[in-house]
Amino acid sequence: MPCLLRGLIMLIILPLNAISAEQKAKITELPVTRPVYVCAETISAQLLVNICRGKYTYILLSPELLAVKKFRNILTNPVFRNHVGLVIINKVHLVAN
Repeated sequence: MPCLLRGLIMLIILPLNAISAEQKAKITELPVTRPVYVCAETISAQLLVNICRGKYTYILLSPELLAVKKFRNILTNPVFRNHVGLVIINKVHLVAN
């Protein structure tokens, strides 16, 4: 389970949807957390706006979204990056070449 860093955003990269849903549920149980899971099925323009505005404290995402231009624009935004406290790559051993 990732640590709590108040006032910062945690990016958690998870390769499997089932693991992501499980982790989001566990994080939701922690006080003052606002997690969101972003994948091909959940990504939308409004979700991206909310992420950019810092609505979520934990952003769980699938690795393939790191290469998607619309999400990469958020990741390279200097204001957003200043609020990122930790980037976690979880279950990396499950990723195949």
